[in-house]
Amino acid sequence: DLEFVALSSRGDSHSAAGSSNARANQLLASGNARGAASAYREALRADPKNPQLHYNLSLALEKLGDESAERAELEKAIALNPDLAVAHNQLGVLAIQLGKPVEAEAAFKKAIASDPRFADARSRVAHRAVRDDLVSNWTRQHTMRDLYERLDAAEVPCSPINSIADIF
Repeated sequence: DLEFVALSSRGDSHSAAGSSNARANQLLASGNARGAASAYREALRADPKNPQLHYNLSLALEKLGDESAERAELEKAIALNPDLAVAHNQLGVLAIQLGKPVEAEAAFKKAIASDPRFADARSRVAHRAVRDDLVSNWTRQHTMRDLYERLDAAEVPCSPINSIADIF
């Protein structure tokens, strides 16, 4: 359910980065965030100006709870590619987690503006399934209580939906 980015083939000079990135993606998907972070850093040594690698490293750092390093990697990714919507989106998620709703809103607006699938109302409706998948992937990473607390802290109107078992 992670939204890490696979690297496109760009020739032999970047094959080491691509190989390390693929290994890191597998490690992260299997829950080994520490190993993934190490492999992403190895990939970055081979290709330090690759925004997708900085973004991918930020996801591993998120899993490790290193918010300051996660933010730094997201900012590097965005500096290298200002239109990398997933990095803007992740910066917004981080801002929500840190209780900074104004910063989160600004990051989410940049993510929407950077991705033509979400640039206007008609496009957002047309790509509703993609948007729903992005939100679902993020929400699956959290418990209902955690989601409620994060969204409530960011002043997002929300409420848990209780089952009969939750009520009794």
